[in-house]
Amino acid sequence: MPVVGIEVSKATRAVCYRAQEHVQYLAVSNGKAGFQPLVAACGAHCQFVMEATGTYHLALAYYLPAQGGQVAVLNPLVIKRFIQLHLSKGKSDRNEAQRRLRYGQQQSLKV
Repeated sequence: MPVVGIEVSKATRAVCYRAQEHVQYLAVSNGKAGFQPLVAACGAHCQFVMEATGTYHLALAYYLPAQGGQVAVLNPLVIKRFIQLHLSKGKSDRNEAQRRLRYGQQQSLKV
């Protein structure tokens, strides 16, 4: 199943996914208007990996399974330790989404 990494913030979602052996980046708005292009670009039957961020991740976490996807909501500390383990530096929404993509590809996830 393809993996999609999502960085959640208050206003936007940064999304990284693989398409034709290349990592693609997409920024979508928060809300159903932004969720539909995300599903159209990545596909509905994917493993979506995101971090628990208060209440900002909830709407998307409920929307994606209704479309046929699987969602893994991770503890922020797990992602932080994964980043430290790989000695990653730099913090941008795009980098964070890529790290969630890499985590989902390397680790077995509980849905």
